[in-house]
Amino acid sequence: MENRKLLKYFSASICLVLLFSLCIISGLSAEEDQEKVFELTVQSVFALDTQDSLSALNTLKRIEEVSNGRLKLTPFLSPGTICEATDMLDAVETGVLDIGYTWPGYWVGKNSAFTLFASVTGGPFGMSTFDFWGWMNFGGGRELYEDLYKKIGYQNIKPFPAKLEVGEAMGWFTKPLNSLEDCKGIKVRAAGLGAVGYAEAGMNVTMVAGPEIVSALERKIIDAAEYGDLRAEKNMGFHEFAKYLHVPGFHQPTGFMGFLVNRQVWEKLPSDLQRIFETVCNEMILYNVLEEYRDQAEFMKWFEDEHNVEIVETPDDIAEAFLKGWEKFAEEEIQKNPNFAEIYESQKAYAQIVVPYEKKFVPDYSFLADYYWPEN
Repeated sequence: MENRKLLKYFSASICLVLLFSLCIISGLSAEEDQEKVFELTVQSVFALDTQDSLSALNTLKRIEEVSNGRLKLTPFLSPGTICEATDMLDAVETGVLDIGYTWPGYWVGKNSAFTLFASVTGGPFGMSTFDFWGWMNFGGGRELYEDLYKKIGYQNIKPFPAKLEVGEAMGWFTKPLNSLEDCKGIKVRAAGLGAVGYAEAGMNVTMVAGPEIVSALERKIIDAAEYGDLRAEKNMGFHEFAKYLHVPGFHQPTGFMGFLVNRQVWEKLPSDLQRIFETVCNEMILYNVLEEYRDQAEFMKWFEDEHNVEIVETPDDIAEAFLKGWEKFAEEEIQKNPNFAEIYESQKAYAQIVVPYEKKFVPDYSFLADYYWPEN
């Protein structure tokens, strides 16, 4: 009996020693994680002088700052350094690249539903970029977005939006458009599934690589082009050969850019660094979009004052053609692609709540703008 008591006492003592040792080891491990610097490779699909890459750099800098340098995400690599833009998804999935900064519209060839996070004509359903972000957070958009990668076979992708879209111009034109009739026969460079609206309006859509657009305008191979943000278009020289900037555009008023993180890399990060990365991305969504609104306004004024670019309001009948073209496309995709149907229906359900509310409660922007800033 005494031997049994001794054995129990000895066993309990051993357990306590092991538990105490594990606590010490765990504490040391946690302490080491607090000091360890994690260096990750990041590459963008965008040229570094674009608004999109500027927003990414803002976010990376902020992550490093908040993590006290424990997350090193620089240097920010130029497109093609590790992989081509079209190969980025596979590069992140396989771990060739730790983090990619990209636009969901690049993956429409893998599944058309990705356009619903990138180019959705009309909002969709009248949503603004902030309504769209509301859907992402409160309407199930985030979950649907991450799940879409898994549904097409990419299990190692952890996505983090970091920049909302600012509505793009309809495009740069070599002559002004006064009605839908003026669109017929115009050769326009347009990309993404949002381009269906240009075709519906009667334009001949062609794809020209970004670096070749200005040359195509100069040589009159195309009559018009849409591309991206005004910063990029200024740097590329669109205003030298197309003097009419038609706004607003209806083909891409919402969407986002963001990071794709390799899941194995993500899971190796301490939990506090994971929280910092995610929280900063959420914080910078607002910072980046507000910075772009300001920058776009300054670039528009520069185009008008310094280069005699004429800002032309998109005629209503052209806008309606864009919406009709998108609706035809969407109906076809709903029948063919259950992923597209599920996400599109989710967007519609959210828009059905917020858009009618905003129509009643948010003052018409043009009314207030005309009151305070009447045009001469």
